[in-house]
Amino acid sequence: MLGGIFQISAEDKGSDVWIKEPLPSGWTLDSISQNQLPSTDNWWRSLGDPTLITLINMAEDNNYDLRAAVKRIEASRQTLNSARSGYFPTIGLQAGWTKEQSSGSESKETYKPYPDTYFNFGLNASWEVDLFGRIKEKTKGLTANLNVSKADYNSAMISVCSQMATNYIVLRTYQEQLEVAMDHIDSQERVVNLTKARFEAGLVSQLDVLQAQMVLQSTKALVPGLKKSISTTLNAIATLCGIYPDQLPSEVRVHGSIPESSAFTELGVPADMIRRRPDIIEAQYNLEVLASQVGIAKKDYLPSLTINGSISSSSHKLNGLFTENSLNYSISPQLSWTVFDGLDRKYAVAEAKANLQAAVDSYNQTVISAIQDVNNCLLRYDSLNEEIELDKEVCDVSFKTLDLAVERYKLGLSDFTNVANAQMSVLTNINSLISARSNALTTLVSLYKALGGGWEVPAVSE
Repeated sequence: MLGGIFQISAEDKGSDVWIKEPLPSGWTLDSISQNQLPSTDNWWRSLGDPTLITLINMAEDNNYDLRAAVKRIEASRQTLNSARSGYFPTIGLQAGWTKEQSSGSESKETYKPYPDTYFNFGLNASWEVDLFGRIKEKTKGLTANLNVSKADYNSAMISVCSQMATNYIVLRTYQEQLEVAMDHIDSQERVVNLTKARFEAGLVSQLDVLQAQMVLQSTKALVPGLKKSISTTLNAIATLCGIYPDQLPSEVRVHGSIPESSAFTELGVPADMIRRRPDIIEAQYNLEVLASQVGIAKKDYLPSLTINGSISSSSHKLNGLFTENSLNYSISPQLSWTVFDGLDRKYAVAEAKANLQAAVDSYNQTVISAIQDVNNCLLRYDSLNEEIELDKEVCDVSFKTLDLAVERYKLGLSDFTNVANAQMSVLTNINSLISARSNALTTLVSLYKALGGGWEVPAVSE
């Protein structure tokens, strides 16, 4: 359950003020709070890019951070199993053979030393009866700690897949910008040839040729940086997949376009989805861990009951071990209760309560920060969609301006400065549109992460 913001009981809270709901004794997460594997999340498929799905599957299977998180879950589970073993008695077995001799010179009169030889075999057992729930409180806290490690795994999973999606979008952005640059290099080379022809015909000065070459060279200068960015992004994707770059699927290296985000134009996000954020779930279980620590500290005021017992057999002869006369046994229930400890237990309870109160504040801040993250992503996505529409209009005008400037230049009605300015404006405006589309998608990925997973949206039409 999502408790908005919790409070603790009046006697525990001191002068601090906690808002709204009481601290529950435990949490039951409903179906909407459960995380699923990103590869089974239809949210990614709504982007309509099968290559992205392939990479997310590879990250799920091979990423070493995720493998380490799985190992941490297993370690927490074994710690819990170890604590549960406290419900059972401890049983020991011993067997041996002893040869000994007693000194005959330890008294005033000297005697002949007395040698002795015997066999022994026995069992002993010790059992702390969980009379006041000490072990139960400990296992409750460790169960919550196991759930914390599971939430940590979910957080790592969402983080890795979000990084993968972001890097993939950035890769496609660089590839698309490189394609645009190469197309403009082709068109600008044709313009350079046009200025050379007009210069050779004596219609214009060499300044036009130099200006055209300057625009061409400035565009060519973009290519090495874009190629380097493509290579470094491929390296980042390979690292997330847990493989070497040359092992990436071939379709990743083929230049592609940025996935469309049209399915998210009318974006609606159910408000209660924020409950499944791993950091919120983790904060909830951390509260339960610390609440159990308060319970454990209070149990120390109560006595503990331990039952010790043993049964054994001793005999000078091996075949006499199991006769009635060789039997030894004991049973001793022991009740221990610390009456005074210099107020150590009082301070331990106070410390546990203070840690719990600090965790409540931390939980409150986590919820508030999560809501802020989601709101910021939604606002940024709306803003970028408006920017995309405006950039499209600017690009349309830029192309028309370039066509008109070239036509007027051919007719001798305008100098080349207008053509050069129009060429540079077209390239700048197209790259701005590509960046806006890329930023809109990476904002969606940030929203995916902020919500702790995807949500159902209409699939992109083929």
